[in-house]
Amino acid sequence: MFGVHMMLVMMAMIPLAAGNPTAMLTPIVWVSFAQTAVVVAIWLKSKDKKT
Repeated sequence: MFGVHMMLVMMAMIPLAAGNPTAMLTPIVWVSFAQTAVVVAIWLKSKDKKT
């Protein structure tokens, strides 16, 4: 909600850029896909054009 999760992204991207990917990047990617799926589901199911 406040963008604090971006610290986790940074902590995962630094080793990735150095050539040492960590397993911490995997849950970040799945959460991204889940949030996108929720937005698409709301968009498809919403009857209110304002939403």
